[in-house]
Amino acid sequence: MALTVAPFSPADSAGDSRAQRLFLEGQDLHRRGRIEGALQRYELAIAEDPAFPPARIFRAIILQRNGLPLQALEEAERALDCMGHPDPGILINYGVIQKNAGRLDRAAQAYEQALELSPGLRSAQANLATIYLIQGRLDEAEQRFLDLTERMEEAAPWLNLARIALLRQRQDDARRCLERAADHDSSHPDLCLLKARLELQLRNDEEAFAACIEGLRRAPAHGELWQQLQMLETRHFDLDAVEERLLELSRLEVNSATVLSVAVDLCRKNWLWRPLPVLERSLAASLLQPLDRSPSVADVFTLLGAAIPQRAHLGAASRCWATLTAAAVPLEPVVPGPWSRVHCGWECSPRIYAAMRSATWSWGCSNTCPMAESSGGHTTMALTTPPACANGCATPSTAQ
Repeated sequence: MALTVAPFSPADSAGDSRAQRLFLEGQDLHRRGRIEGALQRYELAIAEDPAFPPARIFRAIILQRNGLPLQALEEAERALDCMGHPDPGILINYGVIQKNAGRLDRAAQAYEQALELSPGLRSAQANLATIYLIQGRLDEAEQRFLDLTERMEEAAPWLNLARIALLRQRQDDARRCLERAADHDSSHPDLCLLKARLELQLRNDEEAFAACIEGLRRAPAHGELWQQLQMLETRHFDLDAVEERLLELSRLEVNSATVLSVAVDLCRKNWLWRPLPVLERSLAASLLQPLDRSPSVADVFTLLGAAIPQRAHLGAASRCWATLTAAAVPLEPVVPGPWSRVHCGWECSPRIYAAMRSATWSWGCSNTCPMAESSGGHTTMALTTPPACANGCATPSTAQ
């Protein structure tokens, strides 16, 4: 369920400044896939005009793509701060960055603000509906996708309505939505993915397998289809068909570690050795690249489950974990105070600290302190004349 990035139009920015010209050069490079050149132009535009929001928001998009999610979020916040007035395009792209970082509430707020400024903005409505779907707000998502079916001649809203129907276990509704989606784009690979899920709900495992294979013929690197195939029971596999799809994947320049780790897992579990060496080398190489999105704990353990060369394996797990925990604040350890003397005036062992929740506290000599309360703490009142310890331990003359 990808979100739509809002393109920038020259009309969105007034004037003909050097910063704008550099930014538009960056946009041209970005569209042609020359990402590093685009990033350089955006940074030059920012150097010329630090308060130029379009350059900052597209720089943030590239930073996130390059596996730098925290820097991307910081740059996106700067872009928002630089807006002289709210701009729907900046807000949409800000929302995409927030969604990819897992901040769904912030993303939804950005899309809602964009729709307040421009109620007919389809990209904002589609992205907001997608956020609602991910959050499980199915009624709100369904209403927005239904609105989009009346305004868009595309398969996407019908496919998302099919997802909602499947989540509600309404197979007939899901099938009708898939038929409407096919009317708009019969070759869309998500049709096969959702058909596979529908057949699984109906316990038609062979049909689900066939749908996965057909989808992978259309889109050999489709991550969700590979993961769906991995979930099926092996006894329903046509292993020749699986091997053919794996060989096709091995011939592509795929750099998604998640897709490749699933493919390696399928090879090993089903003894499909021909595509395995190439896929393992591709996986090891992909793990040396920056992460293309902020990882989740599930992503880390998906990578750990792949049988790949150990150096790449451990290095990738380490980088994933470092990225995942970069924003975490370590808990400060609780350091016990000087418990050698407590409020009742008895000389107690430091082991008292570990027994703070017990009914009584004891000396190091195991003599029970007579002033311990049932609540687990010493009284603040000192004994005028402390009784002698049965084991001869010394006691202070005054309370502390």
